[in-house]
Amino acid sequence: MIVHVSLAIPISKAFSYSVPRQFELFIKLYMRVTVPFRNRVLTGYVVGVDNGSDDALKEILGVVDIFPLFNESLASLSLWASHYYATPLGLILKYAVPLNLQIEQYLLVKSLCDHTSSLNGISLKKVLRSAGRDAVLNLYHKREIAFYDVFTGKPFTSLVQEPGQVQKHDKILYLGSIDDRMEHYLMLISQHIAGGGNVLMLLPDYYASGRYYYKILVEKFKGNVSWYGSPGKAKARMETYFKARSDGGFVILGNKSAAFLPLLNNGLIIVERSEGDEYRNEEGVKFNAWIIALKRAEIENIPIVFGSIAPPLEIYKGIGEGKFRIIDKSVSIKREDIHIVMKKNLSIPGKLPGEFTEIVGGAIAKGGNVAIFTPRKDYVSHLFCLECKTPFQCTICGGPLSYQKRSNVLICSACDKSINYEEKCPHCNSELIRFSQTGAEYLEGKLNAAFAQCRIVKVTGETLEEVVKGEALDEPDEPLKPLNPTIFIGTQALSKLYTVGVKLLILYGWEELLRISGYRATEKMYQVLMNLIDALRPERICLFMDEKKSVELAPFMNVRSFYLNELQKRKLAEYPPYVRLFLIEVEKKNREMGRRLVKKIQDFLEKEGFGQYITGPLIQKRGYRYQYKMILKIPENESISQGLLALYNFSGVRIEPDPPII
Repeated sequence: MIVHVSLAIPISKAFSYSVPRQFELFIKLYMRVTVPFRNRVLTGYVVGVDNGSDDALKEILGVVDIFPLFNESLASLSLWASHYYATPLGLILKYAVPLNLQIEQYLLVKSLCDHTSSLNGISLKKVLRSAGRDAVLNLYHKREIAFYDVFTGKPFTSLVQEPGQVQKHDKILYLGSIDDRMEHYLMLISQHIAGGGNVLMLLPDYYASGRYYYKILVEKFKGNVSWYGSPGKAKARMETYFKARSDGGFVILGNKSAAFLPLLNNGLIIVERSEGDEYRNEEGVKFNAWIIALKRAEIENIPIVFGSIAPPLEIYKGIGEGKFRIIDKSVSIKREDIHIVMKKNLSIPGKLPGEFTEIVGGAIAKGGNVAIFTPRKDYVSHLFCLECKTPFQCTICGGPLSYQKRSNVLICSACDKSINYEEKCPHCNSELIRFSQTGAEYLEGKLNAAFAQCRIVKVTGETLEEVVKGEALDEPDEPLKPLNPTIFIGTQALSKLYTVGVKLLILYGWEELLRISGYRATEKMYQVLMNLIDALRPERICLFMDEKKSVELAPFMNVRSFYLNELQKRKLAEYPPYVRLFLIEVEKKNREMGRRLVKKIQDFLEKEGFGQYITGPLIQKRGYRYQYKMILKIPENESISQGLLALYNFSGVRIEPDPPII
């Protein structure tokens, strides 16, 4: 027997191995096996099986799984994701079946004959340690033992979709406020779990969205709500895993990893705020979880509901094309509820504008909370020398450096490099340094000085967990119930504070998103604005804009007109959702070597029929390396051939599907 194995490495092809006779009975598609590879032992996934033999092939070293952890729908989903995101299948499967699942630790052995009675009730992990994996596989194959999990007490077997439970595939956008969305979700969930089906609900994050929805759902469906993937709780994660694949009537909450979670009798998928950046997976495999969920619903032929006050442009486009059904309870902004203040040099450090302190002070005097949004988290995000006019850049990747005043360090957001800050130019040693593009840390310091009597709470991606838990407020028993007055200052993480409520919402430099959000900038601005309003429920809104960078507010006033106008602009500019973008990057120490590799890639893409879609390359020197970037703009109706995957066979090539910024 010969097996073809996909390894979790950036190489597109599968590798062939022969199977020793003692393993032949156990081999099935998508099982994990250990194999020798370049003087290492790697875990791979069986993606093909052939009869026959080949003495020239290396042998597999062992079989990891008792049986495949995939059913047909998840296997199809993984194959689709590999093709759609131009990512080697082995990397997709590694993410979909993470090695840290710890399945064996929570399975108990059940004896099915006198010969194995001594193993009855012992954990599979202990039995494997004492008897060996090969012996256990033999006993299982001979049906002398079975397994059941410690959480449900049910047999642990291959996951099979139960017939008769599949529903009509329906794609719905529920466009409305968080209260309306929650009411709709509760109604749908009640219908599905009452019949013994499971519901998968994807949320942007665990600490804020997760806590908010979990609390409401637990009160409504006691004992039937679980969170999959909560950090630091391996046992709870495994309990959810076993319940989801062996029982019914549960609401499973999760984030990105839950998109591939095996579910018995999956009846409905809900995706809350699919526009959230948190759905985009950046570690290892690059994908967007809401797109995976959409395809999964199609494969499993079940309904999927997207709920949001400001959905992704791709989903709204699908409404006009008849791909989505909309339930429209949208909320539009009233111009009379918004006050705009124009100032010069708003993003350059100095004193806070007089109007700013007056407006904040007025809200504080009335005993109300204030929330202040700014697009950047650090003290400043741009430093340059006034003498030689050179910006401060990372010596590793060449990216811009931000300044964190509290730690007195420079931070590169691209490669996370941290450098102690010295108040002089690294190029000419001048001490005349100019700061600009201020952020949350800068405003926090100024607010502390101006409103010493108030509690100032910074809310960014790094502090969100402690804020939601109440640690930042010193009120762990009543999180997010601060004593008035409190000023919340932060980035778009503020839109996760669902239970705070504020009298005044200030957007300070909101227009800066136009400069830092790429081709999605206007869409991002709308989503940030609407989600802040949705979560914080402000009585008044005030925008402080830089005079030179200010934007007209009128295009953001109406949901329908905003999306239709934005779609028209994207179509004319040939940007998503009317094309697929792939960023192809090459890095080499030697410029000539990089140029030759780029030429090989261009020739290959030309041969595969992608030549007309290539833009670039753009050449940049990053530290001591040369970086070459090319963009593929592939029309939405054009199929992506396996040829794009073959780029991984060129050493030193990286492909980023659907880059948010180019």
